[in-house]
Amino acid sequence: MAFFIGGFIFLLMFFARIICCLAFLASHGVLLASDENPSPTPVRAFRSFQRRTDRGLPQSTVMSLAQDEEGVLWIATLDGAATFDGTAITTVPSPSGLPAFGALYSAVPRRGGGVYLGGTPGVFTYDLTRWRFLKTGVGAASLAETSEGHLWMVDQEGGLFRCLSPMRTGWEQPVSAASLPGPAVAVASRRGSPSIWVACRNGVVRIDGARIAPVAGGGSRPAPITALLVTDRGDCWIGTQEGEICMSAPPAVEWTSVSNPGREFGLIRCLTADRRRRVWAAGRGGFVCFGRETGVWTQWGPRNGLRPSSVLCILADREGTIWFGLNGYGLQQWHGEEWSHLTAWPATPDVPQRTSVFGIVETSESGFLAAVFGMGILHWDGQKMSHYGREEGLIDDVRCVVEPEPGLMWVGCRFGLYESRHGEKFRKVVNLPAGFITTFCKSPGGIWYAGTSHQGILVNEGAGWVPADAINAQLAEKNIRGMTWINQDEMWIATVRSLAIVRAGGIEQHMAEATPGLPQSPNCVIDAGDGEIWVGGMGGIGTLRDGTWRLLTGADGIPGQTIYSLGRARDGSIWAGGSAGVGHYRGGRWKVYDARSGLIEDECNLGGLLVARDDSVLVGTMASLARFDPGITGLPAPPLRCQWQELPPLQPDGAAHLAADQRRLRLAWAAPWLGLVPVEYRTRVLRLRPEWSPPGAAREMTLENMGAGEWSVDVSARLEGSGEFGWSPPIHLKVIVARHLWETRWAQIGGALLAFLAVLGVVRLRTRQLRLRADALQRGIDEAVANMKILRGLLPICAHCKKVRDDAGYWKQIETYIRDRSEAEFSHSICPECFEKHYPEYSSNTDEK
Repeated sequence: MAFFIGGFIFLLMFFARIICCLAFLASHGVLLASDENPSPTPVRAFRSFQRRTDRGLPQSTVMSLAQDEEGVLWIATLDGAATFDGTAITTVPSPSGLPAFGALYSAVPRRGGGVYLGGTPGVFTYDLTRWRFLKTGVGAASLAETSEGHLWMVDQEGGLFRCLSPMRTGWEQPVSAASLPGPAVAVASRRGSPSIWVACRNGVVRIDGARIAPVAGGGSRPAPITALLVTDRGDCWIGTQEGEICMSAPPAVEWTSVSNPGREFGLIRCLTADRRRRVWAAGRGGFVCFGRETGVWTQWGPRNGLRPSSVLCILADREGTIWFGLNGYGLQQWHGEEWSHLTAWPATPDVPQRTSVFGIVETSESGFLAAVFGMGILHWDGQKMSHYGREEGLIDDVRCVVEPEPGLMWVGCRFGLYESRHGEKFRKVVNLPAGFITTFCKSPGGIWYAGTSHQGILVNEGAGWVPADAINAQLAEKNIRGMTWINQDEMWIATVRSLAIVRAGGIEQHMAEATPGLPQSPNCVIDAGDGEIWVGGMGGIGTLRDGTWRLLTGADGIPGQTIYSLGRARDGSIWAGGSAGVGHYRGGRWKVYDARSGLIEDECNLGGLLVARDDSVLVGTMASLARFDPGITGLPAPPLRCQWQELPPLQPDGAAHLAADQRRLRLAWAAPWLGLVPVEYRTRVLRLRPEWSPPGAAREMTLENMGAGEWSVDVSARLEGSGEFGWSPPIHLKVIVARHLWETRWAQIGGALLAFLAVLGVVRLRTRQLRLRADALQRGIDEAVANMKILRGLLPICAHCKKVRDDAGYWKQIETYIRDRSEAEFSHSICPECFEKHYPEYSSNTDEK
């Protein structure tokens, strides 16, 4: 009896210890949410970079990541370095005259701009203008810089070194190995602090000048330390070889265990903190975990979208995204934290795929049903996901689903409608000769309707599905896209080319082509509240208010030219699934989410949108079932920093000076942004035009045939869609083009004077020529006038022979005298009197004639 009592007491004590341990772990936030915890949408959106697709990446094993003060991402690999400014990954060539980069293991930003790269050859320092190489004995393993600009290094054999001026001096050993709790593993610094933290295998110390103080009272952990992090608040975090994560917040005298993923997670390779004050830890096999000093930690792995490879480094950038450096798989960037996805069907649950999801509806237990085209039905009951496919009787392609009552499911498919009651196998209750069941709709009176793509509408009043002949007979189109009850007594039906409104007195038809403001092909209808009806479809969203239609298009900010589904949240805002993403309309403005902000695929599907009771939003896209978490707020974007990438050398006056014969200027600029939203730029050249250029993606400019004198160039940047208030402060460049000799002021004055003299000389010469010509003409006129006076005067003429005496006193024939003084010419003939007088013998004949 005593034996049984003792055994019972032993069991009680054993279970009490277990309960106490669990309570202790929970109170200290040690619990870890593994990747097996229930979640309907476990996959996250990642952007990937690998050597085979991004040739600027020198190698696909990324050992370390750093973001410099300009916002550029530095990538350290086992075969050199690369940079990424948000547009392209570019290989960093090994500096001329220095050793090749080789294998790099550590990258940290340099205070004042630039970067430190540590690897097998040593440490490379870049200050934005030149490189310097600091040789090490066995290569660098970890680097950190203090606020004073001192560079600390742990080499690959656990030695600790310091360089007081990395661009001028060499290494020194400030502390002896005996003063450290074992070989050094890593160093870390805190922004704005001159202190350095050194993690050794058996503890962590803080070095302030000549003072060395143990962190957490010098307490050690059961396993060797493998990673170190110091946050901006001064908290010290460590990771161990056994996968344990601990922290110490000053003035704590011991370490607090905050997470223990366990041996499967592997040793903690690195730690980093993001803008949301979460700490991230990397393990092997593609596993990471993150959390805070209290609360449950989350663990991710390949089923969440990470590559099945060891994560070697993690970086939380200033834009709010998280970067993962992988062993052999390059880089992955997590973005769009508000969104998560379900992409896999049970056949391959651990491999993210592309799953096309259409109709989504809420269930009675606050779960949801989703129709997966070509697969079947997803059923989430709040704890687990169930799948219904061919094995459960759904042998046709699925388009829509509904739960009319608990335990009953209707599924609209190609060629008919299926039904399942209380978990029984699905059976086909409606056969269609062609087409789909496209949508379900319930009237306020409890009558169910089903739309088809060829046969119009089916109705079920409790006795089974039959054609709604009274409605179908009046429909202009039998291809039903969507149905909605509005005002308790109106059923609005969207068809492929019209909108029909069913009332007690008949059907009101609105043909799309004859109704301005109505989409070309309506897909969905919703009561938007405040007396407004919205109709989404091909061409945009038609809004009806006070009998007037107005069409919203892509220019108004909607997510694409075609809207497939609409939903209304409890706060009155409207969600829309379109051909270019998901839009949220609130406060008179649209916010669009697409593949650059968390979606895996931009294009949504018909009926694929549900605003749940908890205000989360489920969206069916061509690649996944996407879920929007309303509890996550977006981080404000940090300011853009536009900077020159290519420009002439600047002189002490801050201007770029071009020689007189250099009249061509090429400029390049960039505003590094690691997020997926693109950056657009505008420019202004005052000598060409005073206005800013239209926004564009161009990051370079070439000015040709520049005139001498002063030029001014301004460049500004903003994130696409951020509006006029999103422009960054402009960067300014003054350019002075030297003048040729003939362009100087004195040369211009001399040239003007010479030109004046030349013109004056030409005028004077021409005047003289005209004057001489005028004189010659005058003489000719005078002579002609004189001659004309002689002919007009008295002519001495012989009374007998009619000769005329000239000015010289000679007698000449009168015709000779006149010919010499005029242009007259004489021809001789004979008058009748002279003929009779001098030739009488012929005169009779003449008379006869």
